[in-house]
Amino acid sequence: MHHITISKQQKPCQVLHELVITEKEITKPGVFLSYHGKRGETILSILQRLANIETLAFANGVYVKSIDGISTNCKRGWLVFVNGTLVSDSVDAIPTKDGDIVEWRLARSR
Repeated sequence: MHHITISKQQKPCQVLHELVITEKEITKPGVFLSYHGKRGETILSILQRLANIETLAFANGVYVKSIDGISTNCKRGWLVFVNGTLVSDSVDAIPTKDGDIVEWRLARSR
């Protein structure tokens, strides 16, 4: 089971969303957007060219709030996988390589 907490640095530290995802939810089909990595580009830089997105900037990176009009809320959030592995760092800081497979999935929170 994975816990992913998205927090915003205001007052002490306010939690916006906490997604609790089981292995079953991670591995099930339901890829919303998939693309190939490109050497010298980040997950975010490629996504910005391919889709209409909204982001939130935090002290520790960027959170993708909406992809092509599908927004996160208290019941769902965007997860990104590279070569089948869940990414836990900020998407603006993760370089891709030629041949990487980047997948965005919408996960339900519990």
